Amino acid sequence: MVTRSLSRYDIFISFRGPDTRHSFTGFLYQALSRERFKTFMDAEELKDGDKIPSAITEAIESSRLSIVVLSENYADSSSCLDELDTIMKCMKSKNQLVWPIFYKVEPTTVRNQKNTYHQAMAAHEQRYGRDSSKVSKWRQNLSEVADLKGFLLQRDEYEYKLVEEIVKKAIENDNGRYSHVTSLDLSGMNNGDENELASSSPSTSRNQHTDNNDDEDCSSELSVG
Repeated sequence: MVTRSLSRYDIFISFRGPDTRHSFTGFLYQALSRERFKTFMDAEELKDGDKIPSAITEAIESSRLSIVVLSENYADSSSCLDELDTIMKCMKSKNQLVWPIFYKVEPTTVRNQKNTYHQAMAAHEQRYGRDSSKVSKWRQNLSEVADLKGFLLQRDEYEYKLVEEIVKKAIENDNGRYSHVTSLDLSGMNNGDENELASSSPSTSRNQHTDNNDDEDCSSELSVG
């Protein structure tokens, strides 16, 4: 029996602080923590002396699931976009599970960088250059994350219901095997068991998106969860 987790964190939450820190993301972090998931949400887990962005990068890489809260102003933050870049790399190289949360924005807005996302990316192009490889990669990541199955919150929907849905799905995918269980027997666990969470995907629900059509504050604002 062991009393430490197989990874440093179960879940990493990437979000735009001013948009959702004291509302949806804060409620989600609290609900996940209540179920004893080790969750990184910027100023909840960083210790004095931890460096940004290395501590953020390490948290992403050591998590089994990344939740990306794509709010109206998410793309304003280069820190958020850098986090998303690391998340997408981990999804591709480590088979990490990624759930986008379309928080009062349409998936097509993120996918095609419309409205506030268009304005944000135009500002980044002005700063880094229209032909910047960094901005091109950010655009690609936004398009790719918007194509993943995730959760959609409309402006007239209750946030707590979506929080409950996400926590329920996290529990189903975890299935009692990982670090929110204080004592874990590894004697019968093989590599397939350890990788089950990362390889599973959320099933379709009322709140989930399945349509495939058409220095700044992010989670790295020294606030962890």
